[in-house]
Amino acid sequence: MKTGPVPVHVKLDTGMGRLGVKLKRVLEEIQAIRKVPGLKVEAVYTHLATADWTDPKYAWKQITHFNQSLETLRQKDGFFPMTHVANSAALLTYFPQSAGTWVRPGIALYGIYPNPLFKNKVALTPVMQVKARIIHLKKIDKGHSVSYGRTYTASKPVSVATVALGYADGVHRNLSNKTQFLVGGKRVSQIGTVCMDMLMLDVSKVRGVKVGDEAVFFGRQGKAKIGVEEQADLSGTISYELLCAVGERVSRLYV
Repeated sequence: MKTGPVPVHVKLDTGMGRLGVKLKRVLEEIQAIRKVPGLKVEAVYTHLATADWTDPKYAWKQITHFNQSLETLRQKDGFFPMTHVANSAALLTYFPQSAGTWVRPGIALYGIYPNPLFKNKVALTPVMQVKARIIHLKKIDKGHSVSYGRTYTASKPVSVATVALGYADGVHRNLSNKTQFLVGGKRVSQIGTVCMDMLMLDVSKVRGVKVGDEAVFFGRQGKAKIGVEEQADLSGTISYELLCAVGERVSRLYV
């Protein structure tokens, strides 16, 4: 077994206010950590709060503070650590100024843009889809309601598909009656309140639909697609949250 000092990375709080060493204590904190037996300070890093272009000046301020702290370490301690600063947003906006030894792409690895404004920067391909099977089909008459609270009442005869996917799996309940899915390569409306384990779709205009067919929450089906960003906008949140909301019981298939 290989032995020796454990390499560690020290985080500097340049303005995120979440974790990290305060800038005014960077020199003494780093010096103290470097004296701990068994540890080797390999790198220092920081995290940008507004690299998604919500506050460009603040991001530049953080990058400047980080570089100033590095200079302090170099001049007063002779320490030249490796660094990493850029997240996905910084890679698309503040690069190469935010370049370090490494970069930390997160959301971009999923093919999702931190901000829709970045779409002209680079072409990303979404790599994650969420889909489930239709487990039941029925036709309801005009005046019949669907799901809890009777939030949907049919204004005409409707073919209803029940899908084995619900808010316990990551489909936010506040999407009830306002989102769409893909079935048979077509967009169909979700109807009624989203349940814990199931939701219902109006598949009246989809020919040949049958039990076992796939319903796509976000992703592609044939030439049709629904982006996670679209579903996030409807839910009043960001794509990050929907990607993370997919429940543990949802099977993962890696291709």
